[in-house]
Amino acid sequence: PPPPPPGSFIQTPDRHLPGLGSPAAMLTLQRSTCTIAGPNPVQSQRLHTGLSSRPGGVSLVIGIGVDIVDLGEFRARLTDELARELFVETERAYAATQARPWEALGARFAAKEAAMKALGHGLEQGLRWHDIRVEREPSGRADVVLGGRARRRADELGVTRALLSISHTRGAAVAVVLLEM
Repeated sequence: PPPPPPGSFIQTPDRHLPGLGSPAAMLTLQRSTCTIAGPNPVQSQRLHTGLSSRPGGVSLVIGIGVDIVDLGEFRARLTDELARELFVETERAYAATQARPWEALGARFAAKEAAMKALGHGLEQGLRWHDIRVEREPSGRADVVLGGRARRRADELGVTRALLSISHTRGAAVAVVLLEM
């Protein structure tokens, strides 16, 4: 069926919302912003967090991850060997052009962690640091790129787009990754 027009509402029965009364409680979802809850709150956040509109129709947000890195601690632990383990050459090369390279690398580390959280998989499930990389567009915007096992996991989930927001101060770096279907 075609997507609902902008501003319209979809009513969905939901039997998994504690505290909302009867099992037949209705959850009203607006096309541009909503939250869909599932049987397990953690699973709900990872796999079914909402609907968003984008050019060409409606997309389902199927994963969201956030991570914050203490840059002082990250800098203290960062060695050349660890940088090679965590980051691909292009990430290390970009950081080398910065006045404080550990800030750029810390932000990229936060992005990799956020992507793993959004995918619901991490190192224990076979993902590797180099499977997720951050690339800069000529405009300066950072993009998350999934390869290897991370790409396979994204394909299993039906991911069609991965969005990244990344920022840092001198003390901390933060990243948010949103996966859409």
